[in-house]
Amino acid sequence: MAVPLRQGVPNFAKLEPRELPGEIPSVCVMLSQDPASDARWRLRLMVQTEGNHAELGQMVTAAPSAGASPSRVVLEATCPGAIGWAVIAEHFDGTPGGSELLDIAASRCCGDSGVQPLEGFSIGSALATRAFGTYAPGDDVAGVLSVPAGEEVIGIAAFAAAGTATATVQIAGDTPVPVPDGGALELDPPLDPRTHAGTLRGPVAITFTDCEGFAVEVLR
Repeated sequence: MAVPLRQGVPNFAKLEPRELPGEIPSVCVMLSQDPASDARWRLRLMVQTEGNHAELGQMVTAAPSAGASPSRVVLEATCPGAIGWAVIAEHFDGTPGGSELLDIAASRCCGDSGVQPLEGFSIGSALATRAFGTYAPGDDVAGVLSVPAGEEVIGIAAFAAAGTATATVQIAGDTPVPVPDGGALELDPPLDPRTHAGTLRGPVAITFTDCEGFAVEVLR
């Protein structure tokens, strides 16, 4: 499903294991913009293998105002053994048009391992591997989970028992976010309230009040 792109926040498009069971060795990332848009986007491509997440590479897109096709494939990528993918888009420069959409899909490209930008330019080296971790009840102290420096929070889920209308999640002392009575709250990805944008990185305290359970996913 295409994801609308917004300035000032990280935008996620995912291809998860539950969507396509088995290996997904190759993907393509597509971008659709207004023909007059001069916005460029920084893309970070993440790959999931059994037990690990890795950042496979980064790139900055071109803009339609500079000659790029408004709707196009901007990169292809291959990683043998991949079971899930995500692309994170953040505004790089220029003024977005009224419609800027990002999507990711399984591909038949199966070229060399790594990211192959089809426009713009690449950033950094390929396959900067990071371990994937999950915090759960028992890792907190009196309902407060302390995520250490060097870790990046990529997902928060909290659960409330039926009849519990007081469950909340609070990030870095910001306004508590209510968890639906008898339901779940998912922040995927959570934003950093200290900057009101961008990736949530440790050190940071996440407070779970009256929650029946929780899970916090991180990259280490």
